[in-house]
Amino acid sequence: FIIVSFTWLFGSPGGRKAQKLADQYGWPVVWALGGGYTKKAPPGATYPGNQRILDPTTNSTASLNISVSADVANAFEELWSQVAEQRAQGIPTIATVNTWWQKLAPTQTQLAPVSSFSCVAVDDCIGVALETDDCVCLQGNAKH
Repeated sequence: FIIVSFTWLFGSPGGRKAQKLADQYGWPVVWALGGGYTKKAPPGATYPGNQRILDPTTNSTASLNISVSADVANAFEELWSQVAEQRAQGIPTIATVNTWWQKLAPTQTQLAPVSSFSCVAVDDCIGVALETDDCVCLQGNAKH
């Protein structure tokens, strides 16, 4: 799987390129907020690992052990369009990026990173769903 910067690439042509690359190789896409910085992060900056969402629109999402409804994908694409319009007007502020995240994250599958203790098949999993505490993995590899 690949982790893509929500701050820098969500709603942008570069974000679409990342999605297409992932589809080409069959990789699920995870969007990470990171620090929400629109410029270089300050030295020593830390990033909460659980500020990640699964991209419901890439083809490889279907290879995972979770179901994604059309409503989830529609909410993702709707915000993508809004963000693309706003990005066309210039570089967003941190507050704007955080507003986008706060709008999108509750409607999506939010993920925490996989640790050596979270899933049996660590190499086949891309995260742990925050809502259910289930491992999100390639089909058939979701054992805790």
